[in-house]
Amino acid sequence: MVTYGAILWFGKVDNRMIRRHLLAAQRIVLLILTKACRTVSTAAMQVIGGYLPLDLEVVKKGLESSVRLNRYVKWGDYEFYPIQNIDNLSLQEIKNINNVEYDKIKEVVYKTWQSYWETEVHGRDTYEYIKEVNFAAERKWFKPSKGCTYVITGYGPFKFTLWKRGLEETKFCPKCNTANHTSEHVIFQCSHYDRSSFEDIRRYENCKYRLLQSEEKFSKFQSLCNKVIEDCR
Repeated sequence: MVTYGAILWFGKVDNRMIRRHLLAAQRIVLLILTKACRTVSTAAMQVIGGYLPLDLEVVKKGLESSVRLNRYVKWGDYEFYPIQNIDNLSLQEIKNINNVEYDKIKEVVYKTWQSYWETEVHGRDTYEYIKEVNFAAERKWFKPSKGCTYVITGYGPFKFTLWKRGLEETKFCPKCNTANHTSEHVIFQCSHYDRSSFEDIRRYENCKYRLLQSEEKFSKFQSLCNKVIEDCR
């Protein structure tokens, strides 16, 4: 387990090489869990799946271990001082104190993750749909299909992205032959794709995150994605 002994080395995850290796290892698993294309950024897959970046997972485990062992620790905005006279406290009292600290740790770690996501260069198509990193974790119903993941990430059977990689001869939509064949084009713009199951979908083009605001709306959106992606093949 990657986080084993995190208390001993969590302070080193800021090292560029260590962080790169951690995220590379996590990426392999994320590709399987999220059903995303191999060209999708690790950051986008973390947010779609609700999986804390592995470097921050190590930090979280390290901080929690420090609290559990009653050791002073500081990381970012979080600081913990050892409990005085801990031997005079009951196990339940210690557990209650620790749980409060664990909540503080989670808050500061997720705040850092949110900062990562807001300043990340890659995964901007996904950011238009999912602004908050805790989105998936707080919505158990959010389990996007492969087709929906294609649309949310912008990577899938779209001629524009394939053309940029030298895998297609043209970047234009095969239906209208006038615009770039992108996820945004097939879902919101091209009149040649059947959107009868979600007739007012175009009103969400500039506020895509609203498509995921409720389970009912997400289900409707996902059905459309699956249908349109099938038509793209």
